[in-house]
Amino acid sequence: VVTTPGLHRWHHSMDLREGNKNYGENLVLWDQLFGTYFDDARRRPPAEIGIREAMPATFAGQIVAPFFWASYQRKAAQPPAAAPADVTQSSQSCHRPPLKPHSAATSDEL
Repeated sequence: VVTTPGLHRWHHSMDLREGNKNYGENLVLWDQLFGTYFDDARRRPPAEIGIREAMPATFAGQIVAPFFWASYQRKAAQPPAAAPADVTQSSQSCHRPPLKPHSAATSDEL
């Protein structure tokens, strides 16, 4: 009737047939009632747990992710945007002289 650490570990299985189960935080009764109870007595709970898909980094992002899961996964699968141009190139393109290294400055230039 009470959830155990082993039952909770099934909830975090990377195999979604096992992982989308055992939602009850304290009582197994709710999972039995709603058909989400899972326990495989023939083997131990998984040692490798987690989510294979991309996951938002913030708590708020994780709360809303289920409502936008498909679009979030598509966006996460896209290649990253191109890196910005080299700082030296961008300063030259603004018609500014390149900066001298700090060690090259003389007391007359300060």
